[in-house]
Amino acid sequence: MVHHGFFRLFNDRLLLAPVDLTGKRVLDIGTGTGLWAIQLGDQFPEAASIVGNDLSPIQPSWTPPNVKFVVDDVEQDWVDLETYDYIHCRYMAGSIKDWPRLFKQIYNHLSPGGFVEFQESDNVLVSEDGTLKDDNAIVKMMTGLMDACDKIGRNMNPAPSFEGWAKDAGFSNVVKQNFKLPVGTWAKDKRLKECGLYARQNFLEGVQGFTAQLFSGVLGWTP
Repeated sequence: MVHHGFFRLFNDRLLLAPVDLTGKRVLDIGTGTGLWAIQLGDQFPEAASIVGNDLSPIQPSWTPPNVKFVVDDVEQDWVDLETYDYIHCRYMAGSIKDWPRLFKQIYNHLSPGGFVEFQESDNVLVSEDGTLKDDNAIVKMMTGLMDACDKIGRNMNPAPSFEGWAKDAGFSNVVKQNFKLPVGTWAKDKRLKECGLYARQNFLEGVQGFTAQLFSGVLGWTP
C-alpha cells in the first residue's frame, strides 16, 4: 500500500533521480515486500542488476531476471565491495539507529557519478487551514511514536535531516523535493485523493503494528 501511494504521488514514477539505468547496478535498502524492486526490474529490463535487501525474507520467489533479494542488515558494516550506480531507500523512519553512518556507507558504496534517493514522509502532520490540533487522534499517535522511538534511539522523523546528512557524508548536487500527501480522501485532485486513500488505509490497517510494542513496552501505556 505504501508502495502504491508513493508511486501515485510521484506521478507514476518509481524514482525521481535523472539516472539512466542501462547496464547499471541498483540497490534497494529495506526492500520490504520487494514490490519496488520487482516493478523497477519489469520497467527497466536493461538494468544490469537490482538487489533488494532486508532483515526479513518476505519477498516473493518469482522475480524479473535482473532482480534478486538478500537478507542483510544495512546498519552493520557493508562487507560487499561492489559499488552501485543508484541506491534507493524508502520509508525507513524508525528503523535506523545511526542515519549519518548509513549515509556514509552509502556514499562509500556508490559509483562515481551515481545517485542515491531517499523517499520518506515528514511524520509531523500539518494542515494548511490550521484545523489539525494537538488533540487529534492521529497527531497524538504520531507524537507517541516519536517519543517511543526517541527512547530506544531510533529517529521516527528523519526526513527533515536528510539534506544535512547527505552533505556531511560528502554528497554533492543534493536536491530536495517536497510533495503534499493527504491523509484521507478530501483532496479535490483525483490523483491526490487516491494517494490520501492509501495513506488513510495504511494508518487504519497498521495502527496496531505501529503502536502495540512501542506504546506498551517502551512508554508503559496500558489499554
